[in-house]
Amino acid sequence: MKRDGFVLPLALVVLVAVSLLAVTALQLALVDFRANRGARHAARALFAAEAGAQLIVAKWSSGPFAALSPGDSVYTGWEDLPDGSAYRGMVLRVDDGQASIYRVVAEGRPSRRETASRTVTLILSGSDAPDLCCDAALRVDGRVRLTGPDEPKQEGKGKGKGKGNSETSPVDSLTMVDGRDHIPTQWAAYCPTIVPPLPGVSLTDEDDLDLRELVKIEGSPEVEEDPSLDQDVILDFDGWSYDALAAQATLTISGDNVQYRDEVTPSSSGGECDVSDPLNWGAPELPGSVCWNYLPIIHADGSLRIQEGGTGQGLLLVDGDLRLYEDFHFYGLVIVKGRVLMEDEASITGGVIAANDGSSGRRTELDDSSSVRYSSCAVSRATPNLGGVGLLPGRFWFEIP
Repeated sequence: MKRDGFVLPLALVVLVAVSLLAVTALQLALVDFRANRGARHAARALFAAEAGAQLIVAKWSSGPFAALSPGDSVYTGWEDLPDGSAYRGMVLRVDDGQASIYRVVAEGRPSRRETASRTVTLILSGSDAPDLCCDAALRVDGRVRLTGPDEPKQEGKGKGKGKGNSETSPVDSLTMVDGRDHIPTQWAAYCPTIVPPLPGVSLTDEDDLDLRELVKIEGSPEVEEDPSLDQDVILDFDGWSYDALAAQATLTISGDNVQYRDEVTPSSSGGECDVSDPLNWGAPELPGSVCWNYLPIIHADGSLRIQEGGTGQGLLLVDGDLRLYEDFHFYGLVIVKGRVLMEDEASITGGVIAANDGSSGRRTELDDSSSVRYSSCAVSRATPNLGGVGLLPGRFWFEIP
């Protein structure tokens, strides 16, 4: 039997078989690697989506979500998480106006560069915000003095209610408190209704109101005397205390007699509203901008002075005195334990509550064409975030395939 040349073909067969086994093993390893990597990416995407949904809920009080009308939605844009993954979210209000029901949809990715994604949905129910305001445009426990522009403070006499000497003076040059409902300029699309006028000034004793020349009070009535008004009444808000409101703050200003010598103005970063900037209090005069729906709850734990003007919106809580100068404009609700002192055409559109620090000897003062104008729209935009949200009972979480 001849065996010439048998070894070489056998070696070739073995070599091919081993090669096929190696290639198959490599393919199986590659498939397994891709499957494991896909599973890891899918898991990270799910964790990112879940974290994003929870962060949206956590940031509810500082975001625009509670101000949504039925059928409206807000998109957050992509946000990075500490582990490098990312999420983007959408909040849609799905109720018919009878109750506040929201759908939070969060898409997560292992990173912004990856295409793997998972999407989760939360169903939330909103709780009602406390009824903070308003019984008047300016509600004060204690004394109030209104002084017109360019009028020496030591001159001018007369107390009592009324409109002051305004018949021959343009309204723009007057120091004013107005209880009629105002829609701020450019807000018409966001303020569908006007409510009946409130009193201009509400205080305990009408004799505590000192009106000088070139001042004007509007409202129904112009001045309301409320003998029941005291510290307990003025700082109680539908069962919420002042301290409970302050605990909801999204922006805290620490220190006594803090002075802002830089202009308070909206700011953005990367096309998003920069909520980390302490001088960014939203963009009330820029409807539709990235900071238009940013309405912070601002708490100053001492006295606060804003010297260089600018704009802000939201809910402003001040433990001490609040001093506004240089054409500063605030839109929303201002609650102050101490006094409110306004000069140089500073204005508040919304409502003001001043406790005057519980002392009848201290007084709230408006001077030099400053103004307080009631606006139900400005107040309603500033306060709904206090209500918060909770998970809707039942199936409140599910993943969208």
